[in-house]
Amino acid sequence: MHGGVRCVLQTSMHPDNPEKRAALAGPSVKPLGILNQRNPSHWHAECEGSAFMDKDLHRYLNGHLAGSQCALSLIAELGKRQTDATEQKFFAGMEQRVEADQRILRNLIGTSSGEESTALHSLGEIGGKVSRLMFLYEGMEPGKLGTFEALEMLAMGIQGKRLLWVALQEVAHHFPEWSATDFQKLEFEAIHQREEVEERRLVQCRNALACPARRGVTTQAPAA
Repeated sequence: MHGGVRCVLQTSMHPDNPEKRAALAGPSVKPLGILNQRNPSHWHAECEGSAFMDKDLHRYLNGHLAGSQCALSLIAELGKRQTDATEQKFFAGMEQRVEADQRILRNLIGTSSGEESTALHSLGEIGGKVSRLMFLYEGMEPGKLGTFEALEMLAMGIQGKRLLWVALQEVAHHFPEWSATDFQKLEFEAIHQREEVEERRLVQCRNALACPARRGVTTQAPAA
């Protein structure tokens, strides 16, 4: 009997004892159970010594980080235009949540041996300022077109954030250094945030897109 065949037969006799299976199989064979139980920090140490080229990943994460800078600019402007205490509290909380997402993104970039892009960060800030100027021109008071469009842009940004977390769920098993990050939970939070913003967007669109004369006109739905 060949040595390789003998090894397979001997190790199969100890299906519930990974250590015995490893000893019988020899130093070059490790049971999957033992591999799966290893500390993620050991994986990270090995990754650091390997030639991983994650530049596309880091570019993607930095792009979303830059987009969050634009979102913060819009949220701050929307928040200070609110006269209702509940709405002021909502936008203050939204700002804190986006800042928390930024910390997560920076951690993901750093733990995968990447660096934050100062160029994209600056572009995000510039984009936020340009958008804010455009919306200010259209009016950022409640019921104005600028407020409606700012909320629409914010809703689209949150949807993009949700897609980010979904994408990272798909590749997270390749990054053991991310094992402490719950991407599914982050996705659910993004869904909830978008629903909150969408509710406010629809309220604003009723005043922004229909002039007072139009709001006095009602039509019947077409017959089925």
